[in-house]
Amino acid sequence: MNFTELLKTNFRITTDTRTIKGGEVFLALKGIRADDEEVNAHSFVEQALKNGAKYAIVSENLPNLPQEKLIHVDDTFDAYAQIGLKFRREFKGKVVGLTGSSGKTSTKEALKYVLSHFGKVYATPKNLNSQLGVPQVLCNLDMTADFAIIEIGMSKVGEMIKLTRMVEPDIALVINVYPMHLDYFDSVEQIAFEKGQIFKGLKENGTAIYNADSNHADILKAQISENQKILTFGEKGQNIQLIGATGKTVSIEINSILVNYEIPEDNIAFRYNSMAVATVGFALELDMQKLLPLLKEIKPADERGTILPLKIDGKQITLVDDSYGGGHAIAMEIGLQRLMNTESKRKIAVIGNMAELGPEMESQHRTVGKLLNKLTLDYLFLVGEPTKWILEEIKNKENIARVQKLEDLGTQVEDILQDEDALFIKGARYSSQVYKLAERLKKKNG
Repeated sequence: MNFTELLKTNFRITTDTRTIKGGEVFLALKGIRADDEEVNAHSFVEQALKNGAKYAIVSENLPNLPQEKLIHVDDTFDAYAQIGLKFRREFKGKVVGLTGSSGKTSTKEALKYVLSHFGKVYATPKNLNSQLGVPQVLCNLDMTADFAIIEIGMSKVGEMIKLTRMVEPDIALVINVYPMHLDYFDSVEQIAFEKGQIFKGLKENGTAIYNADSNHADILKAQISENQKILTFGEKGQNIQLIGATGKTVSIEINSILVNYEIPEDNIAFRYNSMAVATVGFALELDMQKLLPLLKEIKPADERGTILPLKIDGKQITLVDDSYGGGHAIAMEIGLQRLMNTESKRKIAVIGNMAELGPEMESQHRTVGKLLNKLTLDYLFLVGEPTKWILEEIKNKENIARVQKLEDLGTQVEDILQDEDALFIKGARYSSQVYKLAERLKKKNG
């Protein structure tokens, strides 16, 4: 059996020896992941075969193992992509591929919820959107689904084109462009170009959707081929145009027809996520009278602005859990807006540093500091070296504590919590680690 022959057969693929039930093909991944970590699973091939794997796909010579069980390829990462594409092409439903600098997972979850009212939906679990995650998602496609929503992420040049050609979406969506991963990109313009590469994987006569209000929307548009349909949303949107918003009520024009609908919160993220979902529904020719009322039920993904009522030491606390990542200044503003919208006696924020902002690291943190001057917080805790720039911009420094590391806070946050307080937590996942505080508080709930 060689790899070409394997692709013509029906098989199940796995990269984890612990999940083998018998008959699967084990893929021994070897290479550098998107997070720069090196992986090499060839040492697990023997165990995979013992656990019942029918074959193992390998890129190394393993002379001590039964050769009839080994399928040799030059690159197992490339093999994973080809296997993912095989399963995608066997899928008969509509595939929506989506990307953006922030809000991908929340938009994906909103799409999943809304489309579930029109058919069976398969969607990327959690945020498996990398060069490892996307083929894994495709290999696990539910072939009985009517819709598949595939989240596509990128952190370096060239990743998007590889992933979108694997996904071959019927509809490709770019929700926004922000200064993310600037440690790996030269400019926001380059980020926009790479995000726009999602349109290069569209199936023939596919539909390209983008946020017309996004940074460098012109760069996104330039990536779309002439034979592809274009739909846009936002204040500058041609198909779904934002006319205005009053509280939770959003007014849009769908091809010049004015309609209103409700969103869960008066929040810019919900406005744009809801318009993105509505535009996908429009592209799928769904009943918009049925779709629009569903938008009031959409929610952010876990740890991306989730509002959680907690009872800690007998005190009722509202946790605005945005602790998955730091993002950028606008993402921080959106999260703080959620905090300010809560009905609470006091408002407290724990803000960790943001990351991967390259030359914009200082300016983005200073922008957050200027934003905080416009808000009335009862307490503010800053975590991480770059938050010094936030502090420098804040005029009233009362009730502010700044530390280098999360552990330096000790129990200060817990100690000041009172009944009916609202607490916002957001910061870069690995460098600030403020998510650990959110986890600690959630464990105390009861």
